[in-house]
This record gives sequence, C-alpha cells and structure tokens, in this order.
Amino acid sequence: MNIKINKLSEHTGAEVFGVDLKSISDQGVINELTKAFSNYSVLVIRDQNLSPNEFYESAKIFGKVFKQHNKKFALKENDLVHYISNKDKFKDGKIYIPGEGYHTDHSNDISPPKATILHAKLLPSYGGDTQFVNMHLVYNQLPNDLKKSIQNLEAMHVY
Repeated sequence: MNIKINKLSEHTGAEVFGVDLKSISDQGVINELTKAFSNYSVLVIRDQNLSPNEFYESAKIFGKVFKQHNKKFALKENDLVHYISNKDKFKDGKIYIPGEGYHTDHSNDISPPKATILHAKLLPSYGGDTQFVNMHLVYNQLPNDLKKSIQNLEAMHVY
C-alpha cells in the first residue's frame, strides 16, 4: 500500500489516502497508522466502504474493541458495531440522535477506550458535524502554575 498522510490543521487531525482497511495485513502499514493516530489524534481514512463486520475487523488494527454499554443501536450483522442516525424518534415524535451534544465517548468507564471509530455511510445535507477537541493541546497550553496545582487531583466521571 502506498500511504499518503496530510495534516488537516496545525494542531489536530490528518487525512489518510492509499489504505484499504479491508485488506491490511502488513505490520509496517499498521505501525504507520498507529503512529499517525498518536501524532494527529484524529485520522480521516478516505475512500472506505465497509460492511459492519469489515468495520469491526478494521477497528482491531488500533487495539482491543470496546464493548458498548447500550445495545439499543447495535447492528444485527455485528452487535459490537452501532449506528448513529437522524431517523430515530422519541415516543413524542421528536428526533433522537445519540451523542448529539458535546460528549466524550465512554470516558466514564474504568478502562476507557483509546479511540472512537466512525464510518460514514450516508451523511445529511446539513448538520451531522462531528467535532474533536485535542485535550493534549489544551493541557499543554495551561499555565505551569495551574498544571502544578491540578497534577495530583482525581475526578470521578459517572454516566
């Protein structure tokens, strides 16, 4: 595979071309993707068309797959793959979109996953934006006295 990686911004994200997630077996390619993820925090891997099982298998490239807590959105083809849709509704008819507001995926878990992987199949003409915050950058830009004052603090995040 001939991989090409382009930065998307000065601080977060890169797009990846020349990778077919269905057929990665070369450890060198896997290492290159892992390094790119570590460097850029967000990877956009272009030109993929994956079935739920192919998506699940490709996720394993980056590590152990986290088991979802809520099975409501699990796909029949693979219950470890979940969907996000703007077609689901509450009983009152209002549209329900899981994760619509600002959130962090599973940060409340005792052993949270290192990443979230999304595979867009059909996008709306507007909305549906997924935004990312580089918390490493946020922390690194804190004043040193604030870093020192919080270095031994712990927080409990409960869902």
